[in-house]
Amino acid sequence: MNWIGLAIVTAAFYALYNIFIKQASAHIAEVLGAVILQAVALLLGCGWLLYLRMKGVPVEVTTHGVALSVVAGLFVG
Repeated sequence: MNWIGLAIVTAAFYALYNIFIKQASAHIAEVLGAVILQAVALLLGCGWLLYLRMKGVPVEVTTHGVALSVVAGLFVG
């Protein structure tokens, strides 16, 4: 897939995210909605990581990379 196709898929997913988050906001407390959203993202991320590990793809990890990911998570969560 070239970068234009990836950009279109990314934009479509972001649009769907916005549609569903706005629909959910009328039916659930903001904090609970955020927790559920992050929990689903965690499960999908763990599933993808497990898939990569089972295929034998090396997963690079550094302390600096983990620290930056934690800081990024603080600003998202």
